[in-house]
Amino acid sequence: MINQSSFNAKNHYILLNNVQSRSIKDVEDMTDSIKGAKLNLLHTRIGLRKLFMDAYAEGKSVIELNKSSLAADELRVLVKELKDIIKRKA
Repeated sequence: MINQSSFNAKNHYILLNNVQSRSIKDVEDMTDSIKGAKLNLLHTRIGLRKLFMDAYAEGKSVIELNKSSLAADELRVLVKELKDIIKRKA
């Protein structure tokens, strides 16, 4: 549980994970709710992809299984976004 008195939304980010590509309306509603609550939403979205399940089952990353996959691209974009946030905070 988050201690509301010490919670600072500026230091927390929300990542939409397991996003189904066919759920555009649901994602838009969720995005609007998060922004309406003045919370930080990462631009990157991680899709619901079989490759993530395959990688987990093999104890590997999606990049190890298929470095040119959409799942691998999503992770690279997420890492870049997080690095950019860290640089801005430094």
